[in-house]
Amino acid sequence: MKATPSMRRRLIIFSVLVPVLAWSAPTIRKQTTNYSSGKLKEQWTEIQDSTGGFKPHGLYLTYYENGARQSVGEYIRGVKNGRWTTYYENGQLKDSTRFVKDRQEGAFASYFANGKIESKGAFKDDKRDGLWETFFDNGERRSTCAFKNGREEGFYTAYYSSGTIQETGVYHDGLKTGRWSTNAENGQEIKQAIWRNGIQDGWFKTWNDQGVPLIEGWTNVGIPDSIWTYFDNTGKVAYHEIYRGGKLATTDKK
Repeated sequence: MKATPSMRRRLIIFSVLVPVLAWSAPTIRKQTTNYSSGKLKEQWTEIQDSTGGFKPHGLYLTYYENGARQSVGEYIRGVKNGRWTTYYENGQLKDSTRFVKDRQEGAFASYFANGKIESKGAFKDDKRDGLWETFFDNGERRSTCAFKNGREEGFYTAYYSSGTIQETGVYHDGLKTGRWSTNAENGQEIKQAIWRNGIQDGWFKTWNDQGVPLIEGWTNVGIPDSIWTYFDNTGKVAYHEIYRGGKLATTDKK
């Protein structure tokens, strides 16, 4: 029997409907965990993947035992995406960051429980990038440093909570390099030293917090080397030591 136009239309409709009817939506289920007290601790949804397993999908929330929200974020088929935030038990924002395909990307900030900024900077491909700043809980700056590919790169400054500079120097590829200077909280310089590849290597000198010299000497890849000069409490030379290969060779100490 020859198929009529009407029969052909029915066959086309049937061939389209069969795979649609055969396909079923993936299983999505809600999940929770609780504290031993029975209070809600976590809640999220999961989606079934092609292997039959389940992955977090959608909002993910955690709570403190008192019911206050602890964190909130979103998964897309097991991968973190979008803004993730955490909170202190008092409801104050603790930190906020953004994920793109499970990797931190863009601006980041963290806060103390009193609401003051603790740190701020940015991530690029899950690594610290650009200028980062940290702070004390009184609002005073604690440190500033640039990052590249997740490692310190460039000028670094650390501060006391009073605002006085504590330390300055330069990083390269995450390692101290060049001349570094350290100050007491009264602003008096108490140490200068040369660093190479993250190791103190070369001339250094130390002072007390009144500016009186204490020791001046040299290191070779982190070990004592050459002449070390020691000073008395008036700043006058007290005695010398000579080091060779990290070992004390001679001294005029009496």
